[in-house]
Amino acid sequence: MLLMSDSGIEISKELVDYNVDKIKHVFILLTPFHKRVINQLWGDLLNSKTTLVLFGRYVEVDEFQCTKFSIGEVNISKKEYSIYSIYSIIDLRKKIKQIKSAIDKVVRTYNLNSGLNVYIGSEKDIYTQFLISTLFKGNQRNSLIAFEEGVGYYKKQNQIKTYFLKIVYSILTKILFGKKINYVYTLGIDKRIEAVYARLPNLLPYRNPNTVYIQMSTFTINTKSNYLNTKLSQSNSASILILSYPSQDNFGNDDIKVSCIEEILRKIDNFLVHIKPHPREDINYIHSFSCRNPEVIILNKNITAEDLDYTRYAFIINFYSSVVIDLLACGYPSNRIITIGFRKNTNIAFFKETKYIYINEIKDLNFEN
Repeated sequence: MLLMSDSGIEISKELVDYNVDKIKHVFILLTPFHKRVINQLWGDLLNSKTTLVLFGRYVEVDEFQCTKFSIGEVNISKKEYSIYSIYSIIDLRKKIKQIKSAIDKVVRTYNLNSGLNVYIGSEKDIYTQFLISTLFKGNQRNSLIAFEEGVGYYKKQNQIKTYFLKIVYSILTKILFGKKINYVYTLGIDKRIEAVYARLPNLLPYRNPNTVYIQMSTFTINTKSNYLNTKLSQSNSASILILSYPSQDNFGNDDIKVSCIEEILRKIDNFLVHIKPHPREDINYIHSFSCRNPEVIILNKNITAEDLDYTRYAFIINFYSSVVIDLLACGYPSNRIITIGFRKNTNIAFFKETKYIYINEIKDLNFEN
């Protein structure tokens, strides 16, 4: 049975019977955006002794007064490993074993079993998959809550292809790595998820009948909407924002990224350019732009792009970034958002509302039009 907490989330009835020191809420924070969302939606829980925060290497949690546990780097990049190399398989198998062992230690240390609320941004990464499989096996009664972290929640999947890959993944990963890893394409559709908080819930391509979908109405979106409506009409900005990306996430490399940004800079005249690196991005290459061009400013990569003042920019250029969700939700003009994609066409609804350009056709980008 579920109850509604003060923060608006349904919680298991069993929690009522636990003493105050029992861990009741488990948050997985892997990115600064995860921290931002959780702080806004469930900030009261982050200072409770009944909360455990499992945080990755890109997240700072010093201000939280709850129980905290560092899980370090948990992402496994496809660029780093190959199933065609025996050495790569051995190394990956070792890393997966370490992750599983670390999760078992957390479960034992904090006596995590039944009566938990588990909050996740994604069910795709290996750490989250293994933790969920541990906490939701057998007769353990826990609640799984997902908060939309970006593009992955809005991707439409080929049903036949996805079904096939799920079977292949479950068999091959069990053989190669000794542990089954699920194939996940669209996020937030795991049937164990009881509630999904999303910024644009009406654009989610799939809905489970037993899952509750909730508008993620944060103070940032509400405040920004009013601010943008007032300021954009008064703005005569001569600045452009470029939201960069970590190469490993898009099967690209830094050379492609550099050439794209250089091409954009060649087409920009009389504009001050701000480049916002991604928190997980190696930014050494970016500094070369500011060294060669005094009109280029590199922003702090550790802040989230959603916290920037959008009214400062005449155009915002992104590489398939989930920041577009925030831009549209806040009312930033879609004709001033330029999305550079890694596929000829996009199947994600909100990117279609922007100026979408295939990365190989970036030479056709024209700011005058």
